[in-house]
Order: sequence, then structure tokens, then C-alpha cells
Amino acid sequence: MNKYKYNIDGLRAISVLLVLFYHVKLPLFSGGFIGVDVFFVISGFLITKIIYPKIKSGTFSYYDFYNKRIKRILPIFYLVLFSTIIAGYFILLPSDYILLLKSSLYSSFFAANIFTILETSGYFNAGTETMPLLHIWSLSVEEQFYFIWPVALYFLYKFNQKRKIVFLLILGLLSFFFAEFYNDTKLSYFLLPTRAGELMLGGIIAIWSPSVNFKKSNKEIFTLLGILTIFICSLYITKSTPFPGLWSLIPCFAALLILVFAEGTVISRVLLENKLSVHLGRLSYGMYLWHWPIVAYVTYLGVDFEFEVQVLILLTTYLAALFSYHLVENPIRYSNLNWNSSYKMLLLLPMSTITLLYVITWKFDGFEHRFTQQELSPLSNINDLSYFRGGVCFLSNDYSSFGLNYNKEICNKLSKDRKNVLLLGDSHSAHLYYGLNKVFSNTVNIIQANTSGCKVNIDAKSPSRCKELYSYIFDDYLIKNKNEIKEVWLASRWDIDDYNKVIKAIEKVKSINSNIKIVVFGPVPEYEYDLPKLMALDNIYKKTLVVKFLRKKPNEVDEYFSKKFNNVREGVSYISLYKLLCFNNKCSYVTPSGEPIHFDYGHLTKFGSLYLAEKIKTQYVN
Repeated sequence: MNKYKYNIDGLRAISVLLVLFYHVKLPLFSGGFIGVDVFFVISGFLITKIIYPKIKSGTFSYYDFYNKRIKRILPIFYLVLFSTIIAGYFILLPSDYILLLKSSLYSSFFAANIFTILETSGYFNAGTETMPLLHIWSLSVEEQFYFIWPVALYFLYKFNQKRKIVFLLILGLLSFFFAEFYNDTKLSYFLLPTRAGELMLGGIIAIWSPSVNFKKSNKEIFTLLGILTIFICSLYITKSTPFPGLWSLIPCFAALLILVFAEGTVISRVLLENKLSVHLGRLSYGMYLWHWPIVAYVTYLGVDFEFEVQVLILLTTYLAALFSYHLVENPIRYSNLNWNSSYKMLLLLPMSTITLLYVITWKFDGFEHRFTQQELSPLSNINDLSYFRGGVCFLSNDYSSFGLNYNKEICNKLSKDRKNVLLLGDSHSAHLYYGLNKVFSNTVNIIQANTSGCKVNIDAKSPSRCKELYSYIFDDYLIKNKNEIKEVWLASRWDIDDYNKVIKAIEKVKSINSNIKIVVFGPVPEYEYDLPKLMALDNIYKKTLVVKFLRKKPNEVDEYFSKKFNNVREGVSYISLYKLLCFNNKCSYVTPSGEPIHFDYGHLTKFGSLYLAEKIKTQYVN
């Protein structure tokens, strides 16, 4: 029997605290999310320690293994899921409540990471902070690994030790390299193939370390180095650091140092094996499960993360984990439930219940009767893309090819009696089309060429439809019609570092015909969450979330562009859309008739597009 390693509880405590500190926005811990990577290494280590000796001795049983996993993981897991669902009924808007149940359904089938890929734009992106079950993605990755790993070990255990270690090490490193160089950062963050390396490293150490002995002095040094490295990573790694990938090797390697060298060291006894560390380590699973729904709901309600709120979240998380550990987690974990009982009671029953709850919630539109029609009235404008001319002149992410899907006959038709203007850019260009076309219809013929995510810059990671768009416009269409096109209007969701790329696009147009005038439209205001949802929540909870969640970045970009484009060259104009809608950090978010200007974080509704176009006409004519 394996001796209980108290230092692992200490390492768990460090990991969960880093994650909690990061999520409650404590200063300094910008890289606290690396705690998840450390958890992966620990999980790979422990699971291999449990099953590998049994595989070697021929006593391993899949039924016994999964029965223990079910009793260990699922009781508190479903307790948190059902508690989150109940709380969400009283807090969430109907569409968000449906999304919560959908997330619960995916989580029940150990596919929360797949849900996150399908329903979000990335772990660190807008909207994810209010998804109560976002954190379950990591548990799904672990469970997926647990289905595969015993099979892999079963086929590998007969290899000699060296070959086995080398083979697994190569596979693990390939996982890290795949995460590093795969173009889609969202997929690389959430998928098992890009995370398996972290779990496998723990497994490799579990196989290798029993056969190696180390000097005590070296063990002290390496243990301290491992602990310090994890803390340094949590302080200096940020959400802008490419992650996972080669960077994630650093905290993972630090965790390996602790797993290999910590046992029997003074440093481990002091820092990892003290009563508080061991106590928190044993509660770490529950603390991880409970903390994020609390954080998400606090964020959803627009509560500021003041120090008192941070302390209250941490305390609530601890108490919830403490009670569930003693009342649910431990009693069921050490119960006499056999496979037949546990998988029916702890897996099939809650899984079926959540499936039924999702169907009912979807059928009844998220129980929208909880709120009045007036409170929910702004939501009728959510995600209205009907006026973008999608699939015709604007291609969303659903379209992989510009050439195959873009309708040149409709979108590129020239006019003989009106000024022909080319509207070029991404979806933040497409949302201007409706209003501009209405306002300037008597004098201007707008030629629309827009695809989602395609600013005027194209790089190696651009989707093929972006490259095809700009190749067609600059190398074909504009050259053939250089005398007919009188102006080019550029609009996109700009960043500050897009300026030089815009200049290159301007130079490209001018090289084709120097008489073509160019108008660059600046960014529109943006919000951290969908504007109609913020308006609805303001109606329900009598708050000012619209003002609170106005993003600063568009204003910063607009200020920068306004200065840089001031007299940049003849025939180039810049129009600040931000200043047309905002004054003194206060932005108009409804039209004079009361319609939301944006249907999501920043895209214009057709009412907003028309409202802004009227303002553009005033400035443009002048």
C-alpha cells in the first residue's frame, strides 16, 4: 500500500489558493490560473500511483477503478451543479439560464471543455466571467484522461522501464508542442490533446521516481526551487502569456520537483505538511468546485471586488467546501457502495435529472415568467444579424471560403449615377452598412466587402477567407475598377497596433489610384457584456451596469487614431465614431426612440446603425 503523502495536500493547497486568488482579483496573482496546470500534474501522478502497481500485478479492475472515481468525484460535483442551477433560477436572465442548464448537461457527460469551445471565444475573453460552470472544463479534461490512461498503461507496462519512460515523455512533449504551435488558441486551451502532456508528466514521475534515490541536500534545494518557481509563475505569467504550451512547462516542471523531492525534507514539513496546508489540501477539490459559481454570480450582479467582497467570497468558498467535505464528499467516498449502486445513484440518476431539467428549461424559454415583459424588453435586440447581409456580402465565421460564398454580382454592382464607395473591413464594418446605405442612398452606392475577423491586416494566422478577401479586393477588383471607385471606407474593430497596417492598406489603395479618397472609421463604444442584457439587468436589479461595464479600450484606440490620422496625408480622413456617441466618458446606448444601440458587446443594432449614420452624415458633409 502506498504511504500517504501529506506534501501533496500542501501542493494542492497552493494550487487551489492560487486559482482562488486569481479569480477574486487579488493583486499580484496575475498568473494564478497556473494552479490548474499544477492540479493536472498532481492528478496524473496520483492516478498512476494508484493503478500502475495493480496493472503490473494483474489485480487492476476497471469496475473498481471507476467505482472509486465515481464515489470520489461525483457526489460533491453534482451537489455544486444542482446548487448552481437553483441559485441561477433566482439570478440569471432566461437566455443565460438556458445556457447554464446546457453547460450542466455537457458537464454531466464530462464534456464541459467541449461546451466552452462551442459557446465562448476563449477562457480569458468577455462573457466567460459570468458563466457559473466555466471551471468544470478542467474536470472534464481529467475525466477524459482517466478513460484513456489505464488502457495506455495496460499496453505499455510490459515495455522495459527506459523505453516506457522515453515513449511517454515523447508523447507528453508532443502535447506541449501541439499546444504551443496550434493556431487556434481556444482549442489548444481546452482540448485533452493539448493538456494531456501535463497529466502525463505526473504519470511519468509516478512510474520513474520509485526507482531513483537522491541525496537529502539536493532534495531540500529542489523542493524549495519547485515551490518558489510556482509562486514566481503566479506573479509574472499573465493572461496575455501564450498558454498552454512551452510556458506551461515551467509550473509543471516545478510541480514535478516537489512530487519527486519533497518527501522527508524540512521545507516540506514546514511549508507543505503543516496542519493548515494539509487541511486546505484535503478541501481543495470542494473549494475549486464551489468558488467559481460564487465569483460568477457576484460578477453577474455587478458587485465590485472590494477587499471585503474578496474576503467574503473566500470565506464562503471555504465554509461550503468544509461542510460538503464532511457531510457529502467523505461519507460517500468511503461508503460500501458497489459499482451497480454507485453508477446508478451517483451517475445515471443525476445525469438523467439534469438532462430532463435542460429540456424543461429550454421548452419554457428559461422560465422567462420570472420577470416582467418590460424588464426583458431590451433582449429582443440580442444578436440580430439580419441586416448585415450575412452569407451574401458579409461572411461570418461559418463560412470558410470568401470566393465560394461571397456574392460578387450583388455586392460589387457599380452605379453610373451615384458615387461608388467600397466599404471594407470586418463585422464592425458590416454593422455600419445598414445605416450608411439608408442615409446616403441618394448619392452613394456602397459596395460591401466584409468578413468576420478580417481587419485590413492579414497575417499567417488569418483564416483563408480573410486572405482571399484582400487578395480579391486589392489585386483584382480595385485595379479593374480604379476609376469607378471614388472612395474606400475602412472600418474594423481596431487595436492600437493596427495603425501601421491601416497605413499599409491606405498606401496600397493610393498606389492603385491616388485620387481615391479614404475614410477611416474609428471604433464604437464597447461593453464587457451584451448591452441588452446589461439593460435588462439594470431594469431588474435597479443598477447602473451599463455605465459600470463600459470598456476603456475603444476610447484609448480612438484617441490614438485621432492623433495619428490628423493630417496623415491628403485624401485621407478619420471619423471618430466614439466621439459621436460619447462625451465625458458617458456614452449613448439607446436611440432617441429607446432602442439599444448595440445588440451585443459592441455591434450596432439596425436602429443603432441608422442613428450613428445620421451623425456620420453631419460630420462627413461638414
